[in-house]
Amino acid sequence: MIKPQHTLLFLLIVGALCLGLSAIMPQEGILMTKDVRLQFPSIEDLLPNDHLDRNDDPEYATAEELLEVYAVEVDSLAIQDSLKRLEAERRQALLKIQYFNNDKTTLHDFFEDLEKLRKSGKMRVMHYGDSQIEGDRITGYLRNEMQKEFGGRGPGLVQAFEGIPTMAIDQEASDNWERKALYGRRDTTIKHKDYGL
Repeated sequence: MIKPQHTLLFLLIVGALCLGLSAIMPQEGILMTKDVRLQFPSIEDLLPNDHLDRNDDPEYATAEELLEVYAVEVDSLAIQDSLKRLEAERRQALLKIQYFNNDKTTLHDFFEDLEKLRKSGKMRVMHYGDSQIEGDRITGYLRNEMQKEFGGRGPGLVQAFEGIPTMAIDQEASDNWERKALYGRRDTTIKHKDYGL
């Protein structure tokens, strides 16, 4: 394992070698062949030239001159209002639920059952999906929020067919389940691409 101090030491050694080469290398370089010359920057080229007064150089502008060129009047309240509006629009777009066939009544029964849980009862939720579900990214968030709101507990993600064993659950599957992956180790005898459960 490479430690940060090893990296720092390596960089310091390389820097020292570069400075050493620049000190001993002739300024005109070394002629290798009649067409090739090996040159290395001098120490003056490598280190900053603080002794130069850039104020005397017309190519360089002072900070005050740059500020004058780019100065514009800004309405800070308008910018703040615009930023708040953009943030609200972004949040609304992220939180929008996409309903099947744009039917907003699709989840009404589900939410009614959740409301009944406040009084008593149990409910199990199956969330079917792909790798976003497998990694417990979406399901973990939803499970935590629903358990905070409606109570309950549970192991969270339990795959129908366990591809990789977990420490939380001891799971067994009947022999009629098959795992078919689109990537990684694939069964070449399968001619279709109907992957999933």
